[in-house]
Amino acid sequence: MVGRGVGSGTGLSQRASPGASPSGGRAQAAASRPSEKNVAAATGFPARLQRAVAALATLGPTDPATPVRLWCQDETRVGLHLPVGRRISARGTKPIRVTAPVYQYYWRYAAVQPACGAAFWLELPALDTTCFPVFLERFGAHDPQSFHILVLDNAPAHIARAVAPPANVVLVNLPPYCPELNPVERLWQGLKRYLTDRATTRFTLDTLRQTVDHFIQTITTQQLASLTNFPYLQKIMKYNFG
Repeated sequence: MVGRGVGSGTGLSQRASPGASPSGGRAQAAASRPSEKNVAAATGFPARLQRAVAALATLGPTDPATPVRLWCQDETRVGLHLPVGRRISARGTKPIRVTAPVYQYYWRYAAVQPACGAAFWLELPALDTTCFPVFLERFGAHDPQSFHILVLDNAPAHIARAVAPPANVVLVNLPPYCPELNPVERLWQGLKRYLTDRATTRFTLDTLRQTVDHFIQTITTQQLASLTNFPYLQKIMKYNFG
């Protein structure tokens, strides 16, 4: 697996080649089971997370002096079929924009530490049980001296039995169908607005990558913390040693 750093001051960003995986094969994620949002589970998640983090901070690291870091994680598909943003035109004139669907894309993975705005980014070709373990391996290796608690959703690749995080990473799943509890969703909203505002000419996949890389390089830790430091996460800040 060959990675390429983008040089972001907010964290580490890498690009992984599409043909490699830790298992060498193309494993399939388990099919998601249809369910509905559990309002009680969503309401009770902040307290559950606080208890889980307290327990993991005590029992997880082998050395009591090991820093414990709380992260939130998500992925987004980045492709040439971008949403059409608003356009300015004269009063009474309907703006016209020629578009054509182009289905070329890749995936951006991100983990953000809301307490301080630190971030880890990785580009991969898919979201599945081949690529997600690559992300976990790289994520755990970028700061091997710390114990990382990673809050993430229930995408099939995240809950597949084949996925085993490294020893210094533990996964805490959000309740199903609760994107409002994942602050990284706000980061993707900002990225897509950034891309839409700059889509004055048609992107190629290379120019799209360059634009996304520029977003990663220029967003600051202060901006990331402002976007992701949700009030329910602030209550457990004592477990964030930035």
